[in-house]
Amino acid sequence: MKKQSNFIGFTLIELLVVIAIIAILAAILFPVFAKVRDKARQTTCASNQKQIGLAILQYIQDYDENFPLAQFDNYDWTWAVGPYVKAGDSANKNGFYTGAIWRCPSSAAPINQTNQYGVLPNTIAYTTSVALASIESPSDHLLVYEAGANGNANWNWVTAGSADEWYWVSNLANDKTRGADNSFAHDKDETAQNWGAGNMYPRYRHAGQSNMLFTDGHVKSFAKGRLKWFTNICVSASDPKATTCANPW
Repeated sequence: MKKQSNFIGFTLIELLVVIAIIAILAAILFPVFAKVRDKARQTTCASNQKQIGLAILQYIQDYDENFPLAQFDNYDWTWAVGPYVKAGDSANKNGFYTGAIWRCPSSAAPINQTNQYGVLPNTIAYTTSVALASIESPSDHLLVYEAGANGNANWNWVTAGSADEWYWVSNLANDKTRGADNSFAHDKDETAQNWGAGNMYPRYRHAGQSNMLFTDGHVKSFAKGRLKWFTNICVSASDPKATTCANPW
């Protein structure tokens, strides 16, 4: 007597249907997985900024409620607050911290690129320390933002004075004055800038979003053009007639 086989075969059509179903599920799920990964990187970036903010606030408490300088001697502001976080490496042994919390995980640049987080120079200034009390609305005033060149270039120096503020606007003259809607819609994301001051431009690495650390220590994500020039960038926000950005030093 012939033994009956328990093997259940599939026709070619059935096999193709199964493959097609798997392909459809993959096409649906892979973008979802990519978004989840990007969201996780954005969360890590926000956590980095939160830790940097706490370190800056600790520094302020130890130095008579004054912010650190943007740069001094051969050091920059990351060196000043670095001891409060003890994370990352000094890229050139002169205080330019890189890696760990000093690097945005969504950046394609090498891990040792400096200045992946920039500072607003009317708060962490170049020549004179700014007092915390001089910031009228710390919860509105931007302090640290996502920066860094898009290639492997480094630029270790923060530009003198208030010049960095203007990296946030286009070359149109009326971008530097109060608009009818008081909006700030010209913050750049200079993708072609991989050298020099290109490190200082704001970056929108997280699906068009960018994390921003404010002076009171909280972090919030913004889409390009959503910041307010006179509220979030300038220090003269309380003056409704102001048409320029005043410096506090």
